[in-house]
Amino acid sequence: MKYSIHNQIKNRNKFAQFKMFFNFLFFIISSITDALRIGTVMSSVTSFTSILNMNFFRSCTIVPIPTNNMNRILLLITAIFSSQLHRLKEVVLLFLQVVSQDSLSDNTRYKKKGLGKSFVISFVLLFFVYSNDYGQCSGGYPGFTTTQFSTNQTFCIDSNSPIVINNVLAQNYIVLNVIKGYTYSFQASDIWSGGTNREYLGVFDNSTNSYLIENNGTNGTSINNWVSTLSGQVKVLLLRGNTCASTASGSTGTITLTLNSIGNTQDSQVTAGTDTWTGHLYNWTVGPPPGGASPASPAASNPFSSTQYSGYYNVGSESINEGFGGDYNCFNVFSNGTQRASIYTEQFAVRYRMNTTKNGCYLINITGDDGVRLYLNGTLILDKWIEQSSTTYNNVLVSLDGNDDFIFDYYENGGQNVVAFTITPFDISTNTISPATTTVCSSGTTVALNGTSYLVNGAANPYLTFQWESSPNNSTWTNTGVTTEDYSPAPVTTTYYRRVVKAVSGTCSVTSASVVINVYPTNASVASVTGTSPLCIAGTATYSANSVVLSGGTGAWSSSSAAIATVSAAGLVTGVAVGTANIIYTITGGCGGTKSAQQSVTVNPVIASNTVSAAQTICTATTPAALTGSTATGGSGAYVYLWESSTTSAVAGFATA
Repeated sequence: MKYSIHNQIKNRNKFAQFKMFFNFLFFIISSITDALRIGTVMSSVTSFTSILNMNFFRSCTIVPIPTNNMNRILLLITAIFSSQLHRLKEVVLLFLQVVSQDSLSDNTRYKKKGLGKSFVISFVLLFFVYSNDYGQCSGGYPGFTTTQFSTNQTFCIDSNSPIVINNVLAQNYIVLNVIKGYTYSFQASDIWSGGTNREYLGVFDNSTNSYLIENNGTNGTSINNWVSTLSGQVKVLLLRGNTCASTASGSTGTITLTLNSIGNTQDSQVTAGTDTWTGHLYNWTVGPPPGGASPASPAASNPFSSTQYSGYYNVGSESINEGFGGDYNCFNVFSNGTQRASIYTEQFAVRYRMNTTKNGCYLINITGDDGVRLYLNGTLILDKWIEQSSTTYNNVLVSLDGNDDFIFDYYENGGQNVVAFTITPFDISTNTISPATTTVCSSGTTVALNGTSYLVNGAANPYLTFQWESSPNNSTWTNTGVTTEDYSPAPVTTTYYRRVVKAVSGTCSVTSASVVINVYPTNASVASVTGTSPLCIAGTATYSANSVVLSGGTGAWSSSSAAIATVSAAGLVTGVAVGTANIIYTITGGCGGTKSAQQSVTVNPVIASNTVSAAQTICTATTPAALTGSTATGGSGAYVYLWESSTTSAVAGFATA
C-alpha cells in the first residue's frame, strides 16, 4: 500500500511536470507562428506574461477523464466529431491525461507491460483530431492548381456591397481589390457535407500568395470582420475540405464578399500636390451639412475623420472642374498609387489640398453644388457650407507669398454633383475710377467718383476691402479714411484721388490710376485778340489771345471765313483770298459759360507789275543810265517803293540802295 501510494504520487508529479513542459513548448511554437503571421511580438509577450502568472494553465480547460478505458476512448471519438477540441495544445494535453490515468489505474501494468491498447488507440484518435482541425493553409498557398473565377472585384462604397458570386468551384479564387484599414467579411455557402467535405475559405495576398486569414465549416463557412493589412489585391480561395490537399468537385456554390466599414490607414490624409490638387475622398451618412457649422481652421472631424476616409485621387492641375462622372455614379478611389475602390457620388465629401508657389494678388472663383469652403494657411476665407444648387462665388481676392497651403472642402448630399476652382492674377487695369477729370466752379462742390465693382453673385464682396487716397499734386498721397467701393468728395481746391483694393486675408493690394477734380473759384475770360492786318494772299501772321482765364475750360482758335483767312490751333493766320474775316479765340467748358474775343483781318491781292528797266553794262567811272520802274498793281492800292541793290547776285545780297 505504501509502495502504491508513493508511485501514484510520483507519476502524478511526472505528469504535472510533463504538462507544464508541454504548455511552455506550445507557447514558444505558437508565439513564433503568431509573430511571423501578424508581424508583431506583442501578443507573444502578453502570452508569456500570462504563463508566468499561471493564467495560461488555468485558462486551458480539460474535460474530466473517466477511469474506464472504453469510456475514455468514446470521449475522444465524441471530441473528434463534435469539434469541441480546437487547439493542438488541448488535444495533446487530453492525450497525456488519458495516458496518465491509464498508468495510474494500474501501475504494475504500466511498468511491466508497457503502453496498453488505450494508449495506442488514444494516440491514433488524437492525431486524427489534429489532422482534421489543423491541417489548413496557414503555412502558405496551396501547391496544386487554382483558377481565378470571374473578373477582379472592386467595391463601390455605399453602392454594391455585398458582391455575390455564384457557381464557384472548389479550387477557384476571387481576386478582390482591398484597402488597408477597411473591414471585410467573406462567406461561402453550404456546398458539400459529411466527413472532410467541409467548406474552406482562405485569404491570400494576390501579389505574393502570402497567407492572411482562413476558416472552414461543415455548413458553409465565413470570415467575419477581417481588417485588411494591405492596399492591393487578395485572393479569396474556396477549397473542398479543411486541408490544403483539397479535392476538386463538380458542385458549385456562392461566395459573398461584404464591405463592412472603411477607414483607410494606408494613405496620408494630409498629402497635397504642388501647384496641383490632391482630392481626399470621404464617406458620410448623417444629415447635411456634415459636421455642422464650419470651424475656423480645418478639423479632422465629420465628414473628414479617419474612420470616414476612403482614399484619394489626383486632379493634375491647379484648376478643378469636376462632375464626378455624373449623378449616382461610382467615382474611382485610389490607395497606394492604384485604384482599389470607388465611392457612390451621393453623400460623400472631398478635401482638396494644394501647396501653391504663386506670389502676389490673385482672384479665385469657386463653384459648388452642394457645400464649399476654402482655407488659406489654416484660416477660413470662404464659407458656403450649405445645401445649394450650383452657385459660383467669384472675385475672392487672396494674397500669396510663394509658399501657401490651400484646403478646399466640398460635400455632396443629393442630386447634381458640381465643384470648380480657378485662380487668376489680379489685373490692375480692372481697378478703375470714373470720371477721370471733373471741373467744379466753386469750392466744396460734391463729385461722385465710381470705382469698379467686384461683386460676388451681385452682392458686396466680403473677401476684399477698399481704401481711398487723395493728393494735391498727384505725388504725395494721404489716406482719406473712406473704405467704400465708391466715393463722393467735396474738395475746396484741385485734388487728385485714387483707390486701393486690398485682400481681407494677407497683405495683397492693387492701386488704381488717379483721377482729378479741378476747383475754379472765378469765371473764364479772355480780354482781346491782336494780330497783323491786312495780309496779302498767302501772307501769314501770328495772332494772340490776351489775359486768358480758362477756369477749367478749354480755349480754341477759329475763323469766321476760312475762305478768306485760316487760323491754326496755335493762332497762325494765313490769307487765302481777298476779303475780310474775323479771327476768334473761344473758351468753352469753363466756369461762367462760354467766353470769346476776336480781331478782323483784311486780305489784299498780291502786288503785281513790279518791274525795272533792262540791265546795263558800263565801264569803270562811267555813269549808268537812269533806271525806271513800272507802276505797281494789286495790293491795297497805296504803294511805297523801295529800291535795293546787290553786288553779289541777282537773287541775294540785296540792301537798301
